[in-house]
Amino acid sequence: MIRTRIWRGADEIRRNAGELAAALAATGAQVSAQWPAVEVWLHHHDREQPWAVLIDDPRLTDDPSGYRAVAVLSRRRRHGVGQVHSATEAGTPAAVRARDAEAGDRLAEAIVGELAGSRRPWTMSLGLLPEHDVAAEALRHRLRHAQSVAGPVVPRLIFEPDSDLRRHLSRNTRSAVARARNRLLDAAGAPVDFRWLSARAQADAVLTEVIDLHRRRNRQLREYALLDDPAAAAYFEDMVTTHAEAGRLQLLTARVNGDLAAFAVCFRAGATSWVYANLVAPEWTDFSVGTMTNAEVVRRFHAEPTTACLDWGAGTQRYKLSGGAQVCRTQMLQAWSSWPGWSRAQIRRLHPAWATT
Repeated sequence: MIRTRIWRGADEIRRNAGELAAALAATGAQVSAQWPAVEVWLHHHDREQPWAVLIDDPRLTDDPSGYRAVAVLSRRRRHGVGQVHSATEAGTPAAVRARDAEAGDRLAEAIVGELAGSRRPWTMSLGLLPEHDVAAEALRHRLRHAQSVAGPVVPRLIFEPDSDLRRHLSRNTRSAVARARNRLLDAAGAPVDFRWLSARAQADAVLTEVIDLHRRRNRQLREYALLDDPAAAAYFEDMVTTHAEAGRLQLLTARVNGDLAAFAVCFRAGATSWVYANLVAPEWTDFSVGTMTNAEVVRRFHAEPTTACLDWGAGTQRYKLSGGAQVCRTQMLQAWSSWPGWSRAQIRRLHPAWATT
C-alpha cells in the first residue's frame, strides 16, 4: 500500500526531518538537495510558504526502498503572483525525486493538487533536473501549461574501482601543476600547504578568511561580490557549518607562507562529493594556485574508496571538463497556472524585444 503525505510550513517539515532526510537520500537526491542543504534554506527563508510531499510504502519502514518519491517546495508571492520553486539554493538541483514512473505520477498528482488549491495565479520553476527524469515527465503530463527547456550541464568525474589517477589528471594538468609549483617556490620560497578540514571547530577557525577570499575573487571577476550582502554571507557560512555538524564537510585550504591562497568547500552524501565553492585569491592567480588546488581535490577524492563521483557543479569551465569528466545534461521545468502566463513566457523567450514588464 503506497501512501501520500503532505506537510505544510517549516515547523511541520522540521518535525518530519528524519523521514524527509531518509527519503531524499534513498531516492538519489543530489548532495545540494539533501536535508542539510534544505535545512539551511528553510532557516534563511522564513517568510516563504514551504511544503513537502512524501510518497512511501509503510510496509517497508526500515527499508530505504520504501521511500518512493519526495519533494520539498516553496511558494513566495511577487506582484500578486505565486512563484513556486524548490526549497534549495538557486542554481542547484531541485529537491524533487522519484524512483520510477508510478512514483513520479503519484508525486506529480500531489504537487498539482496542492497548486490547484491556490486562488492566485502562479508560476513554477524547477531547475537542474536530470535530462530524463520521471518526476519532471509526470509533472509535464499533469500540468496543462508546462514545458521543459535545456538547463546547464553538470560535469562529474566518475571514479571506477582501481582506476589510475592519471585518467582524471591529464598530462597537461600534471605538467601545469609541476610548473606552477616551481614558479611558486622561486617567488615565495615555500610550497603550497594543503590542509583538509572537516570538524565544525576547524571550519569556524577559517571561515572569516574563506569569506574574505570569496568576496575579493568575485570582485575581481565580476566587479561585485554576492557575499557582500550580509544575508548571503550568513547563508554561505551556515551551509558550511551545517554540513560540518552533519559529518559531510571536506574543506580544503591552500596556504602560502601562512596566507590563504585558495580554498575548496566540498560536501559529501553517499558516494558523491560536491564542490560547493572553490576560489583562488586574486594575488595568487598568476601562480596557478587554483589549478593546484583543484588537482588536489581530484587526488583526495580519487584516493577515497567511498567516493565514486566528484560533482563539480553546473558550468563549463575548462578544469571541470578535463580528466574524462562526464557531462550530465539537465532540464528546467517551467509551468504556469493559466494560458496567458504561458503565452507571455513564450513571447519573452522567442521575442524578448516584444515583452512588456
